[in-house]
Amino acid sequence: MSVQRRDQSEPSGAGDLPRVLLVSPQPFFRLAGTPMNVRLMCQALADSGYAIDLFTFPHGQRLDLPQVRQMRVWPIPGLSKIPIGFSGTKIAYDVLMIFMVAWALVRQRYVAVHAIEEAAFFTLPLAWLRGLPGIIDLDSDLEHQLASHPSPVARRLAPPARLIRRLVLKRAQAAVTVASHLTALVRRESPQTPVFELRDIPLPEMLSPPDPR
Repeated sequence: MSVQRRDQSEPSGAGDLPRVLLVSPQPFFRLAGTPMNVRLMCQALADSGYAIDLFTFPHGQRLDLPQVRQMRVWPIPGLSKIPIGFSGTKIAYDVLMIFMVAWALVRQRYVAVHAIEEAAFFTLPLAWLRGLPGIIDLDSDLEHQLASHPSPVARRLAPPARLIRRLVLKRAQAAVTVASHLTALVRRESPQTPVFELRDIPLPEMLSPPDPR
């Protein structure tokens, strides 16, 4: 049984382009930092001549993005609200996404894989089994989030999260961060991994027009 729902058919003219798998474990699109970054990343990849398979959680606004084929995991009945940060709901959708990513890597030929936050923990190892380069995208310090969470279950997950992050960082072709403290984290845990800091920027339509004077 498929765990994914396709919201967009093959974009016109994208069939023969090199294809990148971009995995974002959030609803898309909504006005929040990571989804806005994902939208801009899709635009940059498309402008550079790539087609993009964007895998996300369900819900959110549907966007028509050039050369982007968006696929969402099927919504789980009763779990329509996906909060930011650690939650049982997020874990449930992460599990569905593991199967979604594994199936896509078997069926589709990609040139690279880019995974955001905890999605890198399962997406990049699966990509390496297929001989593909992988990029880990850190938008936050997941270990710190878990360690400071009120739930004792979340706090117990902090040490394993740090271990898995270190292992993934050491084998990643590159890391992308959004802040200096995350860049420092990458350099501390995996000095040999190239790291690129791309700070959050607003969407073009949210900027004020220039003053003609």
